This record gives sequence, C-alpha cells and structure tokens, in this order.
Amino acid sequence: MRTSSVQPLPVRPSPPRPILRVAPEPMAPPTRQVPLAAAIGLVVLALLLGAAGMYWQHASVTDRNLTTAALVRGVNSLNAQLGVQEAKVAATQQMVLTQDQLMQDLQIRNAALRMRYGIAIGNERAAEQALATSQAELQAANHTVQTLVGAPLADGSYVGYLMAVGSQQSPPRLVIDRAKMVSGQLVNDSPAWRTIPIDPTAEVVVLSLQPYHPQPISLDRLAHLFVNPAPWADPVTHAPFRIIVSGGIVTSISEIQPTA
Repeated sequence: MRTSSVQPLPVRPSPPRPILRVAPEPMAPPTRQVPLAAAIGLVVLALLLGAAGMYWQHASVTDRNLTTAALVRGVNSLNAQLGVQEAKVAATQQMVLTQDQLMQDLQIRNAALRMRYGIAIGNERAAEQALATSQAELQAANHTVQTLVGAPLADGSYVGYLMAVGSQQSPPRLVIDRAKMVSGQLVNDSPAWRTIPIDPTAEVVVLSLQPYHPQPISLDRLAHLFVNPAPWADPVTHAPFRIIVSGGIVTSISEIQPTA
C-alpha cells in the first residue's frame, strides 16, 4: 500500500469581530430668546423695506411706461413723417410721369408738325407750280382774248365776216373778223378779231335768205343762223357784213355783196 503525498491545507484563524459602541446623541444648542420690541422693530423694518421696494418698482414701471409712451409717440411721429415723405415721393414720381407724358406728347406733336410742315412745303411747291401753270394759262387766255376781242372799235362803219353772234348774253355780243374793201374786193389781211357789244334793238338785215332781196330779221334769228348746221344757212354765215358802231356798241348789222 502506497502512502499519499497530499498534505492537508493549513487552517486560517478567523478575524476578530468589531466591538459595537453606542455614541451619545448630540446636544441641541441652547435656544436664544428674542425680545418682543426687537421683533416688532424687525417686522416694521421689513414692512418699510417692502414698501420702499414696491414704491421703487412702481416708480420704475411708471418711468418705463412714460418712456414707452414717448417712444410710441416718436414712432408715430416718424411714421407720420415717413407718410409725408412717401406722399412727396409719390407726387414727385407722378410729376415725373406727367413730364414724361408731356415730353412724349410734345415729341408726337413735333413729329406731326414736321409732317404737316413737309406737306405744307410740298403743297406750297405744288401750289406754286399750279400758280405758275395757271398764270401761263391766263397769259395764253389773255392773248387769246386779246386776239378775239381786240381793241375797242371807234364809232364808225366797218366791214368783215361775222364769226359768232351771242344774242342771249348781257349785253349781246358779236365777234367780227375785220376786212378791207380794195378795188371792190374784201381783203382780210389781219387775223385779229373784235368782240363788240350789240344794242338789243339793233337793226339786222340779210340778203342770202332771198338772194339780192334785203330781209330784216331779229338778232335772235341771226344768232340761230350761226349755229344752224343746215346747208341753206351757210350763205348767211359766210357772207360779209357791214356794222355800224355808235357809242361803243353795234347799232346796225347788214349783209353786203362781196363786190359791193
């Protein structure tokens, strides 16, 4: 039998238990007695301090209220001034817009006036051209009138060919192409015509309606013969006539034979 080599563990001793001790209770400090008068004084002092604090707080609140009211009035005043300035700015802007509109209107009017001026210049030039043309036509007409009318005839007896007779004019008129009697023949060496007023009661005598037989007719019938296209009227309208002028008007119209 074999002997074991395991040794038994050593036994440790237990620690000693603590000893419980009873601690004595602390002793309360002795109570101090406050005198009654001092207590009342303390209360009065506290009341005075509270009242002073309340007064100070009230005064502070009042000051703040006054300051706030002053600030509000200042803000209102600034707002009012701002409103006035805004109104001035708006009025200025309106004036600027009005001036701009006025400038635009003036520019439009200026352009219109320039256009009208151009038209007026054009019209003036056209009018000048028309006037020049009219003057030229008037001169030509005057020349024609002078050629047709000619200078007034002095009182006396004249021979020539009747070119027209106007019995409905006031006064009546006739146009005569004057001629000269040379060796029993009529010679017309002048293209000038004469327009002479006629006395409405002038005597009119023709020969060609009844050959070589004098026939008195009215001035109206003589005028109608000169506008009548019938062949039988041609002998009268192509015949020579003698007219008598007295006081600047024709008082007698008589057809004559070419060889007379």
